Amino acid sequence: MVEAQLIPVDKVVLDKKLYPREFVDSIVVARYRTCLENGDEFPPIMVCDRDGKYILVDGAHRLEAYKKNKEKKILAVVKKGLNDATIFTLAIQTNAKHGRQMTSFELTKAIIKLKELGVNKKDICAIVSIPSAKIDGFFGKRTLVLTNSLTGKPVIQALKRPFHFLANDDEAVRGAVNIESINLSKFAGVEHFKLVSDLIDLLDEKLFHKTKKNVEKLKELQSAITRYLKS
Repeated sequence: MVEAQLIPVDKVVLDKKLYPREFVDSIVVARYRTCLENGDEFPPIMVCDRDGKYILVDGAHRLEAYKKNKEKKILAVVKKGLNDATIFTLAIQTNAKHGRQMTSFELTKAIIKLKELGVNKKDICAIVSIPSAKIDGFFGKRTLVLTNSLTGKPVIQALKRPFHFLANDDEAVRGAVNIESINLSKFAGVEHFKLVSDLIDLLDEKLFHKTKKNVEKLKELQSAITRYLKS
């Protein structure tokens, strides 16, 4: 068994191509930050050492909490000599054991990525715990990058698949409507809703860091909301 060791926080890299989760939950990070400030200990993250650069395998929320709290070192189990397929497989398996459940998109993305990395169908089924009879449908799905309407930067991925996947297999639309025909700007609304919901949760649970800068921004937000609702 590999023993955990302290490594520099700024040397840990989250390579999105090798990590199954699409986003870091700000509420979870805020709670972890509070725990750190209270002196609580966390289990080690997992990384793969590649020429002094540590590729994150498991522990994105813990890592983000350590970064936000300006911690210099983090406890980690360090693996060596792993190829991309092994790193990604380990990332899926370790993330599946704890934290939030992977979303449908994250699962689909993981299956597609495993296939691209040369993992055979039988092993993919075992890694993601999906029966062989149900996994074939995932292989034909492609991905496209949606753009956040606020920043103009690609921040979320959506499946380029038949619309019936989003419409509970409604026979009236299955095979007739493809995602290409949908107004993609609607997906940005999902990101907006999550952003507002996270902020409300942070404030309600008193996890929002009440710094002078943050308070000033909240006042700006309050004014912006008032203007928006009146428009």
